[in-house]
Amino acid sequence: MKKQISILSAFALTLVLFGFTFKGDIKDCCLSFTGAKVLTASPKEKQPETAVKTKTLQTAKGAAEVSVLESYKIAYSNLKKGVFVNLKVELSEHKQYGKDTAAVLDNLKYQIKHSKNIENSHLIEQNFNGSKIYGFRRNTIDKDSILGSFALFPGKNTIVYINFNNLKPEQRTVESTYDLRVQSNGFLGNYTSHLRRCLDK
Repeated sequence: MKKQISILSAFALTLVLFGFTFKGDIKDCCLSFTGAKVLTASPKEKQPETAVKTKTLQTAKGAAEVSVLESYKIAYSNLKKGVFVNLKVELSEHKQYGKDTAAVLDNLKYQIKHSKNIENSHLIEQNFNGSKIYGFRRNTIDKDSILGSFALFPGKNTIVYINFNNLKPEQRTVESTYDLRVQSNGFLGNYTSHLRRCLDK
């Protein structure tokens, strides 16, 4: 248990320190990816100022409250006009960032354990362009509204959520789980490549 707490504390400390090494503005960089040749971004939508500043995520330890000071959404549509990617950028309370990121990871693990049609029984950890991304994908494209769900923590109290949507056959460009891996990894790679270039400016 003590070892687990130490690992979590180190993770939270890394996030805090990591957040102060960038030249660019993290929020602006996270929201300025316009897509690629096969995906087009919608205008960003900001959560109203009057919105509740917290949300609840389910975890194995019970309900966890996550702070949400600001929230933005962007939808990315494919060439068939279907929204394949939903991206959300949220800003946490500074003092809560470590706990919030841990709650997001615990929620992803909870979804994996309590959902059907999951590709892996454990949390996927992938590194794209220096950004570590956590999440899961489905093992079929014929069921469920969300085919993959991921999160990354670029620092400065910022959490990025990325969902890959299941679409109607006439709007799909994903025809197999192989396509899902290729297209989801393609988006994650392009997005984090943009993020790295933007933050290094």
